Amino acid sequence: PYAVTHYVQLVDMFLRLGALTQDEEEQCGTASPAMIAMGTSALSNLALTTTDQGVAVTPASMLLNADLATSATERQKMYDSKLDRIFQMCLGVNMDGSPALHGEVQTSQTIDAESVATSIDSARTVMGGLCKHSIELWLLFIRKRTWDASRAAAVEIAIPPPPPGYTPGVAQVSVIHQQYEESLRSAYRQRIDLIREKVTQAYETALEFGAGFAQNNHLIWKRYVNFVKSWTEPVNYSAAAMSLASWMPQGSVTVLPPADPAHDHSTSQKQLAQLRTIYQRGVTHPMTGLDQFWQEYEAFERSHSDSLGTILVAEWLPKYQHARSIYLERNRVWTVHELKGGRLAVPPVGCNVEGAVAGVSTSGMGTMGGTGAAGVVGAGDDFGGEAAGGAGAAGSGKPLSDSEYMAQMEDERVVLSKWRRRAAYERTNPERLSATDHASRVRASYSEEVCAFARHPEVWYEWSQWELLHGGSVAASTVSNSANTSDAQPSNQGTASAALITPAKAGDAKSGGNAIRAVAVLGLGMESLPDSALLAQAQAEILERHLAGESKVACIKVLEQFVKRSPTTLGFVLLQRLVRRHQGVDAARSVFSNARRTLQVREEDLSSEN
Repeated sequence: PYAVTHYVQLVDMFLRLGALTQDEEEQCGTASPAMIAMGTSALSNLALTTTDQGVAVTPASMLLNADLATSATERQKMYDSKLDRIFQMCLGVNMDGSPALHGEVQTSQTIDAESVATSIDSARTVMGGLCKHSIELWLLFIRKRTWDASRAAAVEIAIPPPPPGYTPGVAQVSVIHQQYEESLRSAYRQRIDLIREKVTQAYETALEFGAGFAQNNHLIWKRYVNFVKSWTEPVNYSAAAMSLASWMPQGSVTVLPPADPAHDHSTSQKQLAQLRTIYQRGVTHPMTGLDQFWQEYEAFERSHSDSLGTILVAEWLPKYQHARSIYLERNRVWTVHELKGGRLAVPPVGCNVEGAVAGVSTSGMGTMGGTGAAGVVGAGDDFGGEAAGGAGAAGSGKPLSDSEYMAQMEDERVVLSKWRRRAAYERTNPERLSATDHASRVRASYSEEVCAFARHPEVWYEWSQWELLHGGSVAASTVSNSANTSDAQPSNQGTASAALITPAKAGDAKSGGNAIRAVAVLGLGMESLPDSALLAQAQAEILERHLAGESKVACIKVLEQFVKRSPTTLGFVLLQRLVRRHQGVDAARSVFSNARRTLQVREEDLSSEN
């Protein structure tokens, strides 16, 4: 359900299909032989090894006119809407950088625990996207934002047509021509400022939502630096105009921007301040190539002022050294190859597979991916058959021998233990971050884990328990103080519970108590595992423990929904015990009667009289 590579390929394909110019198509890379043979659009290089990978503002984007910017077909508009939806679901952001709202959730709407437990849209809104660790998706998001910005600038800021007798690139004698050239400078100045502002906002959005500290974060930091450095580089607008000529509507005339020394000077001043902030933030993050990034920052500061550069370098040197030590230490604790993060999320070994070892319990996945999804991994996953948790043998439909089954179980256990080791390391707060930033780091590690193990209920359960106990600074400290006080009063316990269920505000990613986020995590888990009694019971326990009065009926609704979509003996037993505690004996007997009819224990149970 959260195969990041799949979404990256989809986004790249939709971007190519939605391109309006040759310049935009070239940013999507070259066609691979497999895609050419299929007769479909190509995918760009997923390794992202090029200098900018199409995320810089190109000269052609400055020369678009309103007719070309609005020439998208209905099919291209459909691709754009699909891209927006993918970014909302995977990254948890809208194209303008605001947190994504799902379903009928409105901006600033209060989301309580009951609505999170009963609505998957509320759960998605509270937790945001689960693929925010993917640098590839963030770079594609920035590319899409760059395209949108250039098209919006072409529509909002029109280039005035040249007056008769105007010759570009020549000193103008006529007052009319001089006034026109000044208006032309002003129009292009507004365009480039608008595009740079929106692209800068896209980079800042990516850094704010987790790309700054994710795996391979060096890619986005270096591209951000390259983008800002390109502000003062010379631009060949003539070549760009020639490439756009065949795409322009008939009769369109492209007027190239004249020289603008005053704007170039102000841009260099903005560039200096922007580069300094990027470098200073970047050197505090552990990442690949941190030494080279620090050397670039040091050379940047000394090139402008040797005395000021010496002071700033001495100020930021300890932070860089700390980030470097954390990077080396983190590589000793876990590596990407050990975690196998590119694996497709398949059910645990032995689930819903004919010929599995006798006595192995199954989760009854049904159509949720079972052997079919496993076969996909065995056929084409980068890590292959047994290394991917036994998916190759499981998906083949062949019976598993005892030795094969035990080997696959061991492989799966080892990989899961590596993920748990990573989460445990991040929980120690090695970077000495604030409570809010530290919670974001740990939450990112858990979300990346569930992308690889979305079919394992224990992964969702462990994440929810961390959210409940340590997910937020205010609620966590309240609960901790109440738990550590031997003579804690009931009023203190009530205050702690109230802090845990503080409603979240739609559009504010940092709002909401610990219990709200824990319930949301379990809700997302049950979307992937609708038949998991563990997740349903854990969600019901949280609601029962922290909701008061009539709101406790929410915990009963959770188990009622569970037995409705996945009727099992265990589910009805848990529901009956819960109903007995809160609604009495008669209601519990009604649950038992419903269970007899639903589970068809005996033929007479189907009788309407009973």
